Amino acid sequence: MTVMKHLEYRPVGARLRAPRFVLAYRPMADWVYMARCAVTQVSRVWGGSGAVILPVSGDTQQATTHISLLPSLRNYDPDHVAGLVPSLEDAAQMDPTVRGRLVAQYATPDEGSDTTWNRLSSLSLRMPRWEGLADQLDGWCSPFKGIRQSKQRFEAHDVRNLGQEHDSRGSLATVSLPPDDRMLTLDLSGVDPMIALMVETRIGSADAAARSDENIMELPVEDEDLPALIHLAVTGKPRATGWDLGSRFRAVVEGDSPQELTPDEFLAATPLAHAGRWTTQLSSYPPGPAACVVVGETADDHALAILCDRLYGHGAWIPTRMLADESPYRRVIKNALHTLQTFHDDGDLPVLVTSVSEPHEALDALADDLASPLPTPDTHVPCCTFRRRTSCSRNSPAHAVPRWNARMRDAAPPSRRRCGDLPRHSLLT
Repeated sequence: MTVMKHLEYRPVGARLRAPRFVLAYRPMADWVYMARCAVTQVSRVWGGSGAVILPVSGDTQQATTHISLLPSLRNYDPDHVAGLVPSLEDAAQMDPTVRGRLVAQYATPDEGSDTTWNRLSSLSLRMPRWEGLADQLDGWCSPFKGIRQSKQRFEAHDVRNLGQEHDSRGSLATVSLPPDDRMLTLDLSGVDPMIALMVETRIGSADAAARSDENIMELPVEDEDLPALIHLAVTGKPRATGWDLGSRFRAVVEGDSPQELTPDEFLAATPLAHAGRWTTQLSSYPPGPAACVVVGETADDHALAILCDRLYGHGAWIPTRMLADESPYRRVIKNALHTLQTFHDDGDLPVLVTSVSEPHEALDALADDLASPLPTPDTHVPCCTFRRRTSCSRNSPAHAVPRWNARMRDAAPPSRRRCGDLPRHSLLT
């Protein structure tokens, strides 16, 4: 007797772990501007939602990153490293006289100055050298993970140059927007650049050329939106009130039919959300040892916040000036830190405050200030501080066994002990 089996066909979606990717950049004269450029570039790369941007400084050839970032970079253990190649537009941002000099030198008789600059502005500056950074990566991270599995050193030519005109090739694939899809960005041109960087670090950004695409919608930002955007930058989640997304969305949507936009729909359509599509973590961790908040106004502080976000599940960067008594956003940030604690299943997630640039005494004072209650009783975050110094030595067990950190990252959740890799920190419990 023949038994007929019923077959049922269902679509299957595959998800891959995106490569751990570091984009190094030179801060030049305006590190906030260059960091925003770096965020824009990683937003175009598949898996960029899990990427790290890393400032390097010093001699052109021997430029290195801050030593305090190396222990966390070792734990991240990148698969691929690229270097941002600045353009003439970037040079003009550093020195406004660049545009006039170049236009005068290269303009043709039949074109205006704007036409000449549009032709020149996207051209790349001289390709940078990465020997110093490569030496640090070779000393602190696992060997280059490419096709040649026998390769045991990370060399300067392993750092790929990533320019504004980068397209898919090799291990770094750009993410194209499907014709029937849309991407949502924010018009932050009138916002304080540091606040804009806070927000773009969380949601990503699209470059000016991409924003001309009809499927990329740029929502306007009003002054009354800033508290909600800062809350989003710190917590990673929008507030339920205080941001009229619906009216901002309707302002850019063609047609007369009213359309609504929920916060979740907005987050799902941001540049970094698009960059993270079809990816997943190799393993799921329980909540990290703490929600990491990095305070400071340097490129290194910003980079440490991104590293903490990738390693421990949540990291946020807060410029010191925004915590000053006279800052209009001080209360917003303290409320956001209280909200962070409620993300934990037990409602008791500690908040770790750390910094690269702030001295210990200033960090203690900041931790005490952040832990002090606001007039509203439910925003009290009791504070318990501790210190742990770590030496930035290559001769650590993780360096002696290069794959140790990679195995630990995939096999076990971060422990409270691993917070010792941060330069200096206080714990708000």
